[in-house]
Amino acid sequence: MDGQLVCDLVDRARADGVKLTGEGGLLSRLTKIVLESAVDGEMVGWPEGISPSGSHGVN
Repeated sequence: MDGQLVCDLVDRARADGVKLTGEGGLLSRLTKIVLESAVDGEMVGWPEGISPSGSHGVN
């Protein structure tokens, strides 16, 4: 990972008044984006409505 990219994100967040940690902060937003991207990548190839666990989207 590019350290400069991380520094730029932190600098921009601070300039925009965004907290780095806590609810709504930069870290939680980045974590959400990374996790959603990972899940989306894992779901490629699975039939619509069927999860990898075998359930059919019903809790």
